[in-house]
Formats: sequence, C-alpha cells, structure tokens
Amino acid sequence: MAETKQEFYKWLDSSVRSADIPRVKKLCDLVDTYSKSNRKLGYSLFEVTNADDVYKVIKVVNKDVVFRARNSRQIQKIDSTLNEYYRFFIKYISSYALDKKSNPNIGDKTDKISCAGQTAFFNALLEQYRKILSANYKKGFRLNDKLSLRRFRIQWQNTFEAELQYDDQTICDHIQSITIKYGNMAYLPEDMLGEAAKQRLLKYISDTFESGKNIIYYDSLYRNFADDFAQGRINSVDMLKTYLIYINHSNMYFLKKNFIASGENVEADEAQEIRDFLISSGMPVKTEDIVLALSHISNSKIKNIISGSNSDEFIRNKKGEYFHADIVELTQYEIDLIARWISLSIADKKYMGGKELTDTIESELPSVMERYPYLTGIGLRDVIGYKLKDRFSFKGKIISTFGEKLSMSDVFATFAKNHNHFTLEQLDILKEDLDTSIYFEPVYENSLRISKDEFVSKSQAKFDVIATDNVLEQFCIGDYVSVKDVDLFGGFPNAGFP
Repeated sequence: MAETKQEFYKWLDSSVRSADIPRVKKLCDLVDTYSKSNRKLGYSLFEVTNADDVYKVIKVVNKDVVFRARNSRQIQKIDSTLNEYYRFFIKYISSYALDKKSNPNIGDKTDKISCAGQTAFFNALLEQYRKILSANYKKGFRLNDKLSLRRFRIQWQNTFEAELQYDDQTICDHIQSITIKYGNMAYLPEDMLGEAAKQRLLKYISDTFESGKNIIYYDSLYRNFADDFAQGRINSVDMLKTYLIYINHSNMYFLKKNFIASGENVEADEAQEIRDFLISSGMPVKTEDIVLALSHISNSKIKNIISGSNSDEFIRNKKGEYFHADIVELTQYEIDLIARWISLSIADKKYMGGKELTDTIESELPSVMERYPYLTGIGLRDVIGYKLKDRFSFKGKIISTFGEKLSMSDVFATFAKNHNHFTLEQLDILKEDLDTSIYFEPVYENSLRISKDEFVSKSQAKFDVIATDNVLEQFCIGDYVSVKDVDLFGGFPNAGFP
C-alpha cells in the first residue's frame, strides 16, 4: 500500500509526543533501508500489504546479531518503534490484506471509505479474539503451539458457532495485535494488570518525576507494587518492563536497561541521591529507612553503594545504620591533634589501634562526643579514617603509616617478632587494645610456644637438625610415621627449652 508510510506518519503526529516524532521516523527509515537490502527480506517496510511481512521484518531484526550490535545504543528504541508500527499496521491499515485468504474479492483499497469499513470489520474481529482470550486464557495464551491453537479454534466454534478461517500464523498475528508478548506467551493487557492498578502505577511514576527524581528502578517499582502485580499476571521485573514498553504508547517516559528515566539523556547518579539524603538527614539512618525514602532506587543498588567498594564516605555507625562523613565536622585543631596522636603511636609501635584512637578522643576531646552523641566507636573510628585517609592508612581496626596498610595479622606478627619473651596474658592485653581476637597463626609463625602461657622468639631455640633426624628415624621404621606417634622426647637433643 503506497500511502502506508504517510498514513503512519499522520498517526505519529496525533499519537506521539512531537519531540519524539523525528526520532521514530528516523528509526523507521533505518529499518526500511535495512529491510530492502537484506537478502532474507528484500522489500520496503512501507510497501507491504501483509502483516506477515511486517512481522517477518521484526523477526529478522531480532535475530540479526550484526545489525543489533551495530545499533546497540538505540536497539531498544528500534524494537519499540517496530512493535508500534506493527500494531498500527494491524489495526488501521492491513485488515483487508489479512482477510484476502478467506475473501479473494478484497483488493488494494485506497479510498478512505473502504479503508474505514475494513478497519471497523477488523476491530470487530479483534473483539471476538479478546472475548475468547478473556474467558479462557487469563494465564496467557501460548503462541505457535499446535495444541493451544487447536483448543482456541474449538473455543471459537463453541462461542460463535462458526469456524475460524485463518491459518495458525495469522491467528497468532491477530492475537499479538491485542496482547502483550512475553516469551512465547501472550497476555491481554487488562489481565496483566487491572485498570485501577495501572492508573496507580502511572500516577506513581508521574508523581516521582514531578517531585524532582529522574530515575525509577524497575525492581523498586516491582517491589512497591508487588501486591497489585500478584493479583494480575506480572510476576517478574522483566515482565514488568515488557508491560511498561507496551503501555508507553506516547513515550511518556524513557525506558532504559535497568530503570525508567524522565528524559532521554538522563543517566543514573544513585550515589549522589543517597549522599544528598544522608547529609540532609544529619544523623545516622537505618538501611531500611534509606530504602524506603529512596524507593525508586533498587534495594541492592543502595546496599552496594553504601557498603561496597569505594563507599568510604558512607560510614557504618553500627549494623544496618549509616551516615555520611560530612555531617561530622571537626575543627583544624581537633584534626591536627588527632593526627599527632596517631603519628606518636606509629613512631612507638608502627601502628595505632582503632579502639585506642576512639578511647583517646573520648578522653582528651570530649567536646567531639558532646557534639555528636550518636557516634559509636565504629562510627567515630571510620569517620576519622575518612577525614585522614590522605595522611594515614586505615585497614579495619589498624592505623599505620600512609601506604603500608597493616592488617591485624601483621600487628600480631610484628609483636611476636619484636619480643624475645612474652606471655598469653600480654597477647590478651593486645587483643583487648585492638578490640579483636588473638591471631595465633602469625604468632606461631614468628615465635615458639614453650608452655601453656609462655612464648619465646625462634632465635632463642637451638635445634640440632642432624641429631633430631637420627631420633626420628628410630620412630619411623616404615615409609612414614604420624606426628602423634612420636611421644617419647627423652632422646631428643636439648633445644634450650623443655
């Protein structure tokens, strides 16, 4: 039909936001050029008179990985535009062509009266499809399934007392023109989500954007409307996205990979939104309250931002509670004094424990805790770590020289190396100072335990290796012997300790 392109563009003018019409036309022209040059197609998208040919273009585009890769940045918009054109073609242009198989007298009608008559006929036909689907396929119709199609024909015969004349592919095309396709299933839009719930969903999206938010994550939207979706047929985030694509006829919003955007060029900056929220709160906030306040951002995304890598500005005050480092303001005098304490401790023993630091601040700078009484020891230690991250290395509960990043294991290893003799009681004191457990593995690697309570450096023990091997050979009369079987020690050479 020669005037299909012009008719489609007229429809665009009345149905789509004017700002988006040039983009849609440009994408249609792109696909039209592709269709004419493709070996599997070889025809113009705008000159076909059969919905099968339009649908074939869609299928070829869906399977052409080269074309999709070349147009990856706009492929979602291409898919959406093609689906819009297909629905337009089915409903307003192609009814006479689809009926040719059962009525060969239908020709290429171009006058408006004939076209309007065919449209009325086709719309009535689609209502018959809708009646069958609504009565029998609330859970969806399986497309291109022989058994489902056979059942559909029987139901049609029983309902309308007439045989459904179209072939299987045409029936599927008709069904797809009034349904939402997800996987190989087709659902009536009203069965996927009732009208009242649909309006609540659209109002939520509209209100969110009007409040100044620029993005809404699909999984957050799915979570917020879980009860409504459970009553319908939307049972996954991907299915929700498919539904939104279908109902977004006039491009009210922009659908991106993980979220809905208020504008085409809007990009997500979730970290900034969380940052602004926590700073404006002015105190620690529970994770669930952050999720509730920023419900348009996904739960997992929020948790990843505040506790994942590169999250040091978001301070954990205690389990499930965070604040932003900027709400704690320290004077230059306080910063310099705290830095001096850390430097003195590092000069003395190579590190400073986090608990030692917070105890010193609470004791020597009580004004800090008076200004911020909500700070826990963890929160205070980590906010100091954020503010002094360019001067010292903070790793867990250990503060060390910038660039060293000593671990708790390193501290226990250093302690064992630097003491010729120490006791379990001294390790307990170190454990309490660091607010941790005893790291015995690095202790044993760098010292010898000579009794239940005593340790000495390895350099103090003198092992006669040859004499020791000779004794061990007396126990090992075969290929091997277990350590526990070596239980008589009188014959071993003296190593300096019992």
